[in-house]
Amino acid sequence: MLKQLKFDFYKILKSRALFVVWILMLLFCLVNPVMAIVQKSTDDVYSQLQASGAMIPVSIIFSVLLSAKDLSSGYIKNIYSFTNKLCYIVSKVVYIFSCCLIYALGEILFAVIGNYCFGSGVFYDASRYSLGEIFPLGYFIADYMLEILNCTAIGVVCCFLCMLLKKEYIVLIIMLLYLFLGSSSLYAVINNLAGADFYIEPYTLFGFSMNGGVTSISDNLFWETILPGVIVPVCYILVFGFFSWLILKKRNV
Repeated sequence: MLKQLKFDFYKILKSRALFVVWILMLLFCLVNPVMAIVQKSTDDVYSQLQASGAMIPVSIIFSVLLSAKDLSSGYIKNIYSFTNKLCYIVSKVVYIFSCCLIYALGEILFAVIGNYCFGSGVFYDASRYSLGEIFPLGYFIADYMLEILNCTAIGVVCCFLCMLLKKEYIVLIIMLLYLFLGSSSLYAVINNLAGADFYIEPYTLFGFSMNGGVTSISDNLFWETILPGVIVPVCYILVFGFFSWLILKKRNV
């Protein structure tokens, strides 16, 4: 396992395509702070972070480039015979999670620096929110951790599609079109067909983020947070991780 982690780490450091991803991550982290400075915003840090939503595309781009490069370039033929297929997939999951974590920390860091140097200098202003929306530090941390877990699961789905289709540009087109154009429309159609008492969003990876994650202290903790924020992404990771391993194991390279 350690050998595979080292191999992927070297690839991440040396790949020009993945270097572009790090540049994109930096730019995404800077967007909200720069916009707040330009607009002379008086919002607190928490409000600025709520307006951000770039972790999903970051996860998609990073996971596709990391997972598909060996396949699309044909390099997989050189390492396939002596590579542990399970370690190969698990290593991808580890680095997808690490990428999302690094992005989250960078997003928070730049928002704090920008706000305290050029803005209101307040992390959370409770007076801006109604009583039901008060957001203690624990919920702030939980919101980010669940978003990281959710985006990791999205990355594992991308890894599965890469194992299946082998071409990174095809997977990128499918996932980005679905993210920006297809997901909300598809959810609306399913909800209409199923009836007024059913909502598909809690059982999807994009639905939890679209609904704002953990936005308040809820009495219905399981259905509004634990199910969509923990159980669903973990199930996606296990199922699509397994099928990624299975495809790789059975693939004729």
